[in-house]
Amino acid sequence: MHAPIRPAAAAFALRPPPARRRAGLQPRHLAAIDHFIDSHIESTLRIDDLAGLAGLSRFHFLRCFKRATGSSPLQYVLARRVARAQTLLATREGSIAEVAYAAGFSSQSHLNAMFKRHVGMTPGAYRRALATPRLAEC
Repeated sequence: MHAPIRPAAAAFALRPPPARRRAGLQPRHLAAIDHFIDSHIESTLRIDDLAGLAGLSRFHFLRCFKRATGSSPLQYVLARRVARAQTLLATREGSIAEVAYAAGFSSQSHLNAMFKRHVGMTPGAYRRALATPRLAEC
């Protein structure tokens, strides 16, 4: 015959398993990551540095970041660099190569390719479009 089940053991056996806590990127982590990216946009940004800001391992960070933002960290940083290049092209005189390096791109060619992909025109065309006065619409 089987040994009787003790009440304490029976109560433990009937308890549902503990709810799993889903760790992820919280708004404060995303804010810290955004600040870090903006502060270091012109230098090389490493996934490990970004993961450290969120207190996650590299691989867990990649999954959580994609879930939170809809893009990979590389795509996210490239979009931020293109946005910085847009600002610099609008506010700063100088060559497009200087803008490329100030926005964190490795070359003017890389800026041209990413800028065209994100904005739909080259940086030179963008700068020219900002410089030409537009006629007021009737």
